[in-house]
Amino acid sequence: MTPGAILTTGGSRGIGAAIAATIASSGRRVAVLSRRRPSSADRAWAELARQPLVDRIEADLTDASATDAAIRGWRGRVPEPLDGLVLSAVSYGRGPRHPVLATALEEWDEVMAVNLRGQFVPVRAVLPELLARPRALILSVSSVAALGSAPGRAHYAASKAGALAFFRALAEELRDTNVSVVQVMPRNQVATPGLAARRPPGYAFEGYDPPTVFAPFVRTALTDLGERFDGMLVTVDSDGRWEAARA
Repeated sequence: MTPGAILTTGGSRGIGAAIAATIASSGRRVAVLSRRRPSSADRAWAELARQPLVDRIEADLTDASATDAAIRGWRGRVPEPLDGLVLSAVSYGRGPRHPVLATALEEWDEVMAVNLRGQFVPVRAVLPELLARPRALILSVSSVAALGSAPGRAHYAASKAGALAFFRALAEELRDTNVSVVQVMPRNQVATPGLAARRPPGYAFEGYDPPTVFAPFVRTALTDLGERFDGMLVTVDSDGRWEAARA
């Protein structure tokens, strides 16, 4: 089977950019969908943009019509079939951690729009094409906050728990099809630009994992487009090793 393209959301920096770079290094075309044009000073994006098979799609996941149109436009411009979708776009909310009573409704809605509704919109847009492929992968980046208590970030935890449930349901719906649904989460916290924006200036991210921690797992998942991990929730350790369990 000729390798097809992979669409990523939130791939312009942080974990998403690291995953997109891993995909591109495998020889596949990868499209990075993001709402803001990455800064030329962003090292991760600068390195990614130098790859010959990297496309950028500008769209806001909270605008379903614009996202659908942007994806259709990209699909019409590139010859490769679509083999997968990677969902790593995330909103942490505004400012440092804060209790529910300090969370405005607008902030709650923003987090849900990106972390939950923003998962459904691209899945709905590309699933028909993925179902037409011999094999295809949907990979969602989850968080340990989806599984346990997360005081001070209830909005983020609720959105991630909702996404976890969504992909569990989707995996069951697609179990007898050619599309594998896999969720992956870091066991440790990962140092990302989004996280840095919620920390004091000069914060030392000692003990945090780099965004590249997912690279070994992603490379393995690409070899069979997630077939061996179908329906699983995979936890990645700091040393790159992973542990998978039925989600």
